[in-house]
Amino acid sequence: MNDLFLIPSPESFENSRLTVDFGLRTALLKHRTAVVPCIGTVQFLRQMTWSLAAIYLCTESFDERTRRIQRISATVVANAIEALACKAMYNYASRDSFDFYGSRAFGRECSDGIFERRDVWTFGWLGQTKNYVQNTYRQSASAAIYALGLTEGSSRFNSMKLTPEGRNIAIEFLQQKVGDKTLKSFLSSWICNPKWVPSANSSAWKEFLGSVNPTLQTVSERMLYAAVFEKQVRYNGKQILMPRMKKCGSEKDLLANLKQSKEERYHTEILAAKAFDEFHNAVKKLFSGCVKLMDSNIYNLKDIEGRLKLEIKDVKERGESYLKFKEFAYGKVEVGEIIKSKFRKMLDLIISNNKSILIKTDMVMKGPLYAAAKDWSFELDRQKNNDKKWPLSRLRQWRNLCIDCGIC
Repeated sequence: MNDLFLIPSPESFENSRLTVDFGLRTALLKHRTAVVPCIGTVQFLRQMTWSLAAIYLCTESFDERTRRIQRISATVVANAIEALACKAMYNYASRDSFDFYGSRAFGRECSDGIFERRDVWTFGWLGQTKNYVQNTYRQSASAAIYALGLTEGSSRFNSMKLTPEGRNIAIEFLQQKVGDKTLKSFLSSWICNPKWVPSANSSAWKEFLGSVNPTLQTVSERMLYAAVFEKQVRYNGKQILMPRMKKCGSEKDLLANLKQSKEERYHTEILAAKAFDEFHNAVKKLFSGCVKLMDSNIYNLKDIEGRLKLEIKDVKERGESYLKFKEFAYGKVEVGEIIKSKFRKMLDLIISNNKSILIKTDMVMKGPLYAAAKDWSFELDRQKNNDKKWPLSRLRQWRNLCIDCGIC
């Protein structure tokens, strides 16, 4: 605590990671689960496969002594495989465009125009989070593989055990051919020899990178996931999601089909989620606008309120539209409190768990995570939703998974 100004120091905060759910995390999760259950925030199939393969290797390939000596865990192995696959996809020539995690980490490898770590592909290097990212695909895959019944026992990743369905997917992935070996054999050598890597120009190395590619699922891998989705991804116990993804080419088509089929509850569920999404986006814009004004040395609350009138109005209007869904508005308490509040209280509610902006009387000041919020705000401006056919992120995510496994 800074005694002079009574402002908490960074170390006074338990949370050192920026959160952008703005106190709406519970409602956000409920809407995601209601629209498409079990899939968590998984964006592509291999995101789960890498995790399943890591659990398989650590439980069935490496004995306890090897894991202890090599300091190997399912988490470390999953993160390393993921970092390897993403680095193989990274285009060092055009660093501005990259669809997977790690662009900043790989971009940092450049010093004075020379990529000093460009050719470093060892398990020892890629297994360290400082050389990749803190928030990995594995973290979001953990909840999904558990909810989909691909793992059992503990929900903690390092303690998970594979179910027969999860084991089948891991084996299908690991039995791919890499030269005269299997991927399982190649990965085991790579993991157990943390400083070893074959020649980058060898055909085996190129096959190795291709086999872990995030976009190149095997036919059998896709079929196995399709069977899991058929069994687990249901709305109120009914399989109404997959059949419609096969024949609906857009969100508009899906909503029309649901209405025509008298699936009114699920139809309303989607509309409520869309309304919540629009409210959440309005809150993001308001918060981002506040960060930009602070970056221009505007800290007075009245000045900020005056410059963000349109953003404040949008938050209130979007919130009112969302609350009309009543029983389907899972965040009605939080949203109701935000939209009925005056600006100071509204901002206080939005940033309460954020730790990037602090409010004192009639002023705002930079919190310990302000730099992270500034970076997030910049990235928000760069994001473009080019998929006008599937604007609701949850349905777009589900659509992409269905495409990945050949359902549509």
